[in-house]
Amino acid sequence: MPSEITLENGITTIKIKHGTTKVDRNSPVPAGEETPTGKVIDGTHENDLNQTITRTIVVTNPDGTKQTITQEAKIYRDATYDNVTGEVTYGEWSTAKWDAYTPENIPGYTVSESIVPAVEVKNGQKDETVNITYTANEQIGIISYQDKAGNEIGTTPLSGKTGETVAVNPEIPAGWQLVPGQKIPKTVTATTEGIPTVIVKVEHKTVVVTPATPATDIPTGKVPGDPSKNYPTMEQLTVTPTRTINVKYPSGKEESIPQEVAFTRTAIFDEVTGEIKYTEWLPQGTSQWAGYQPTTVTGYVPSQKIVPAMTVNPETPNETVDITYDKIPEPQEGQEIISYQDANGQVIHTQMVTGEEDGDVSFKPEVLTNWQPTGELPHSVKITGGTTVIVIEPVTTTIQEHKTVKRTIVEHLPSGDKQTVQTVVLTGTGTKNLVTGEVTDVKWDHGKFAAFTPATVPGYTTNMRIVPEMDVTSASGDSTVEINYIPNEQTGFIIYRDENGNEITRTVLQGKTGEAVAINPVLPAGWELVPGQSIPATVMATPDGISDVVVLIKHQMITVKPGEKAPTGKVPGNPSTTYEKMESLTKEVTRTITIKLPDEQRQVITQTVKFTRTATFDAVTGKVTYSGWQVDGSNEWPAYPAPEINGYTASQTSFLAEMIIPSDENQNITIEYTKNNQPVEPAKPVTPITPDQPTTPTEPAQPVTPTQPAQPTEPSVPAVPTNNGDKQVIG
Repeated sequence: MPSEITLENGITTIKIKHGTTKVDRNSPVPAGEETPTGKVIDGTHENDLNQTITRTIVVTNPDGTKQTITQEAKIYRDATYDNVTGEVTYGEWSTAKWDAYTPENIPGYTVSESIVPAVEVKNGQKDETVNITYTANEQIGIISYQDKAGNEIGTTPLSGKTGETVAVNPEIPAGWQLVPGQKIPKTVTATTEGIPTVIVKVEHKTVVVTPATPATDIPTGKVPGDPSKNYPTMEQLTVTPTRTINVKYPSGKEESIPQEVAFTRTAIFDEVTGEIKYTEWLPQGTSQWAGYQPTTVTGYVPSQKIVPAMTVNPETPNETVDITYDKIPEPQEGQEIISYQDANGQVIHTQMVTGEEDGDVSFKPEVLTNWQPTGELPHSVKITGGTTVIVIEPVTTTIQEHKTVKRTIVEHLPSGDKQTVQTVVLTGTGTKNLVTGEVTDVKWDHGKFAAFTPATVPGYTTNMRIVPEMDVTSASGDSTVEINYIPNEQTGFIIYRDENGNEITRTVLQGKTGEAVAINPVLPAGWELVPGQSIPATVMATPDGISDVVVLIKHQMITVKPGEKAPTGKVPGNPSTTYEKMESLTKEVTRTITIKLPDEQRQVITQTVKFTRTATFDAVTGKVTYSGWQVDGSNEWPAYPAPEINGYTASQTSFLAEMIIPSDENQNITIEYTKNNQPVEPAKPVTPITPDQPTTPTEPAQPVTPTQPAQPTEPSVPAVPTNNGDKQVIG
């Protein structure tokens, strides 16, 4: 069927063109199919009209397991083929999208890509694979060296990655030593919240000095645990109270008998405080000066019948006892000497009895106080002019002694100290010599301190679970047991959440029960605090732990103005990606008026409206957004009148003022001048000539087939203005 018929002077012209067939993407042309003219259709097959482009995300978890996420984007286009030639014309490819993918946030690990961004899939995009891995975070902790009261003396840092086994190698502070009996782990595992604190109990290291310690081993100079101090001078560790008995015999011989009791003690040097403590003085053997009975010398009596035993102590002063002998008078006629002697023949006392020689005389015995005869005491004596001996001995008595032994238990409770005193009274039974004062053969009974269970305080651990039962004997001394309540290590978190409540990350809070733990937020890179929130400066560690502190954060936004440098390189909040490239922040829309003057000179008038905008970069995603365009100065091209030139007419006499918006295009206008026509004098009319016979008109020529007009070019899409209002032309 003709598409067009033209009738001209009896000639019919029929214009025809190649037919075409549209091919839908859902109905592609099979390979090898031909046009009605027998031409093979070159295209429009399945692969020419449809593409499936795949992004494969492979996530390798910390435990080595893998997860694969497949994202498919399908794009298409339609086509038209020429029914004569088989040539194919294609339409534009559609676009599709790979959605953004956010990997799971696994505490204690850093993901290689915090987000796989959404991508607009266009023709030319290749299949791609994104590998996401998790790197164990570096974790830190400490070995905390604590005294019996729970005070931290020093620390040794621990470091390792999440899941690693970290060796525990204590480095005891100078002047301190390990408390015996505690179990210190050889290793500790770094967790997602950090490395648990290893508490090592330490106590003051001491140096024990005895009287036998060489002088070179006695501490002097600076104290190891506090080098700002020097050790004081040690006091003496031995003292020897001495009693010297000087005996002068009748023969002129002199004898000196020293009696010594040695007391010693031990000095204990504290390597932290520098203090020196001393133990109690202890006797080296007996604590008595022994009793002394002077030697018997016939015919003489000592000035002191006996030097009694005496218990001494370290404060007892030295003393001297002098013993001399006096001659016993010879009995005369009618006299008898009564000599009171001990079992060793030592004369204790003498008594003179007089009477008729060889006669029996009654007398009253003079037995000294605290002495008693060993046999029957005579009340008469025969006067022989000699000596009668009566053997006597010291009187003894049974006595009881009492000793009180105390054990003081001090509970250093968090609320204050509490004392419990346990008391045992021992009884000893012995024999006392009333002459010398010596007590011998003392037999003591026994007792016990009951077991004691310290009070339980939540959030604290005692250094002793129980104070055990203990036997008490005469050798036992007073003692003190100190129970310390050590605050437990508590943990909590600062949780950083975005404005939608999603957890971004967290940091560990650590402290001991009862402590105020400082809140020092460490924001993740690329984020900033949401203004207006109240973040506590401290939070209290309770027996149940440390309450979590929630901190709201938002993406940090970086605003760039014209002339300022845009951020580039890796994005702080996602180092696996880089910042988008910034587009221009300035734009000029120009109207250029070119005036072509009659003398062939040119005059150019330029009218420019300037616009600016700002760019805002997201420090987490790396994406950039732009503000709306703002006019910088006047927002119009001013009206312009073309210059008037005498004898010439301008092609356009004026241009109206025009309000400009950012989407307007530049304009180029040319003004040309045409010379005005001059008036001509009319010619005088002439007589008309008679026309000739008309000729037959010639056959018109065949019209030329017009050429196909050129395909107009696709106009460029103007930039979309942002809230610029309607364009105005000002007249």
